[in-house]
Amino acid sequence: MTEIDKAEQNIQNALAIEYHSVLADNECLKSQVDTAISDWRLETAHHVYAQFPFADYEDALKKWQKLDFKGLGVNEHGKLLSDYSGFCGSANVFIDIEFWRHEFGLNPKTESHNKSLQPPEPDLQVARTLLFEEWEKTLDQTFIDWELKEIKKLQEKFLQNIFDNLEVISQLSEALSELGLELGRWLDLSHGALTKQQVDQFRRWAQYFRDDEGAKQICEILGKMRQIELSERLEKVMTTRAVDTYVPDQNSKEEIVGIHLGRDMERVLPIELASLSDSETSILFDLKFVESRLMCFEMQGLELVTKDVQEEAERTINETQTLGPMVLCIDTSGSMHGTPESIGKAVALFMATKAHEQNRPCHLINFSTRISTLDLTGSQGLDKLIDFLSMPFHGGTDVAPALSHAMSKMKDDAYQKADLLIISDFIMAELPQQIHQDIEQQREFGNRFYSLVIGDCFMANRLKTEFDNEWIYEPQSGKIQELVKFSSEIVEA
Repeated sequence: MTEIDKAEQNIQNALAIEYHSVLADNECLKSQVDTAISDWRLETAHHVYAQFPFADYEDALKKWQKLDFKGLGVNEHGKLLSDYSGFCGSANVFIDIEFWRHEFGLNPKTESHNKSLQPPEPDLQVARTLLFEEWEKTLDQTFIDWELKEIKKLQEKFLQNIFDNLEVISQLSEALSELGLELGRWLDLSHGALTKQQVDQFRRWAQYFRDDEGAKQICEILGKMRQIELSERLEKVMTTRAVDTYVPDQNSKEEIVGIHLGRDMERVLPIELASLSDSETSILFDLKFVESRLMCFEMQGLELVTKDVQEEAERTINETQTLGPMVLCIDTSGSMHGTPESIGKAVALFMATKAHEQNRPCHLINFSTRISTLDLTGSQGLDKLIDFLSMPFHGGTDVAPALSHAMSKMKDDAYQKADLLIISDFIMAELPQQIHQDIEQQREFGNRFYSLVIGDCFMANRLKTEFDNEWIYEPQSGKIQELVKFSSEIVEA
């Protein structure tokens, strides 16, 4: 087992001890952790191979080992010893320099060749071989020591990082469970851990659901937006039916069905047998027998078999209309500052998470006098959603740009028949006539428009609504009112 194998096993053991319950309850998370460990192993192996700090000295050794010293100058042994000495100094390894100078016949101070001290060539060859062995042994030990330190350092860094991720996931899972939601497809360790500020913000929004029954109820109502509809249609299908029928069986000789030419004496017609009574006609019988031209009864029977017969038939199919895309518009203007804004963003977080769980395309729009958008149909993580919902605008309110952008989005293939929900206090001016016309046009294409009103101030400013369903939530009392097709039920003055 290599050192990387041991480190990988240590990581798995540490995760099993610290986060067994978290990983055991979520196969998606466990799979991502396994992938992260596998990636770490590959990256660590590459790092150890490519970042060894004494690789240059290793290359120098290989170069010296290939050299033919017989054709070189007398000072080459000094250069060899200098390279080895440099390696030992960099690696902080003791070297008996005086011993090697003596072996190669070098001056003690200059390490230049001294002819008077020069050993014979066989002794020099033995000295070089011994030096190469020492160099290789020191290199191997240095690499092992460096590798252990590097792997341990990378292991600790990886464990700290993944522990941070899993700790945040554990906290978010607990907070989401209070909303009746699961992390589901939000889990993506490749996007990194959420920051402490993001987790704290998420918890503040989740607190509204934990402490406010009205907020829970409004989310439960909104979660049923666009109820699943059942429809029926006729469909032509090919069906297979088993039918019993009698078919001829040549091997069964039960009844006469005709006459054929042959020489089966058991079934020869009497008229043919009569020719045997006369010696002259008997020759004709013999000739017919040889040529198999005697008239014989043809016998066969019937066998009962079951055959599969395909038929075209019409049948009624019950269809379930799948939940379509969702567009959320969140008012972050100055009039929403405080509790209404927090509740609006908490509801938006709930709806976006619900859409993410149901694999519904979801497009978010923050608006005041300008807009900011985030599309959740890709691999955006929970951190991006929290950052998006945390952006304050604090200005006036103009929902027209948000509605224009939303209806433009509804023309995309991915957002056909989308449900649009606006979360606002609706303290705003009347919508332009063009927006009214666009809403009616999109409604004909199957889009639905809903609104959640935070507070009841809007009643002083308008007497009708363009929405298919409208809910009014009063934060102070927690009271919820539902106005269904409000515009058709108001009698204009």
